[in-house]
Amino acid sequence: MKKVFLVLLLVTTVSCKKENKDKVKLPVVEQKDFFTLTINAIIENDDEFSLFFLEEGQINITKKNSVTVNVLGSSEPQELIFTIKDEVLPTKLFLRFWYGQKAQKITFLITYLSYGENSFIIEKDKFFQFFIPNKYIEFDKENFIATAKEVGGEYKPRFGSRTVLIDKIFYAF
Repeated sequence: MKKVFLVLLLVTTVSCKKENKDKVKLPVVEQKDFFTLTINAIIENDDEFSLFFLEEGQINITKKNSVTVNVLGSSEPQELIFTIKDEVLPTKLFLRFWYGQKAQKITFLITYLSYGENSFIIEKDKFFQFFIPNKYIEFDKENFIATAKEVGGEYKPRFGSRTVLIDKIFYAF
C-alpha cells in the first residue's frame, strides 16, 4: 500500500508541474527623457553646426557637452536636429557654425525644443528674442537671416541662449 501511495504521489507531482519553457522574459527598458533642439532653416553653404550646452553648476564650455550636425548647403529648408543623449536639462545653449564657408547665410524658419513628452515652438519672428548673436553675426530681424562675418581677422560666429529661453526651458520641462 505504501508503494502504491508513493507512486501515485510521484505521478501527481510530476504531471501537475507546469513549466513555461517557451516563455522568454524581455528585459525592461527604461525610456529616458532627451533634450532636443530642432532648427528648421535655409542654410546656403555646407557647414558643421555644433550645439554646446552647460549643465547645472558648470561654467566652461567643453567638447564633451556638445552635439554636432553636418549640413549640406541648400536653397530648400532643412532640419538640424541636436539631441542631448543624457537626461540633461541645459542651463545655457550656444549654437556655433564656423567650420565651413565664411559669410555663411542662415534663414531661420521654426525652432522646436523638446524634453520627454513636453515641447514648445519658437516661431521665426521670435528667434531673436530667445537667441542672441555675437559680434561675428549680423542678424536681419525683418527677414530672420543671420549672416556670419569676419571681425578683425577672426571668425567665430555663434548664438547664445538668452535668459528668457532658459527660464522657458525650466518652466516648460
